[in-house]
Amino acid sequence: MPPKKSCWAVGEELASQTSETVHKVVVTLTDEQLAAAEGWRSAQGIPERSEALGELIRIGLLSEISRVYRLA
Repeated sequence: MPPKKSCWAVGEELASQTSETVHKVVVTLTDEQLAAAEGWRSAQGIPERSEALGELIRIGLLSEISRVYRLA
């Protein structure tokens, strides 16, 4: 069995992975969720909604990894 990677290494791999494959998904949001995401996108100066949602997903995943492994 290969040695376990540290939780931080896993988070860093997620953050640094780039892929030329782009996947389209359908996401259902409430008016409140969409308004929050759009407000965040605007505040960050991100021009495309899909880019902002992808970044929010990345941030959320890294936050969850940090919480689960008590890194924060």
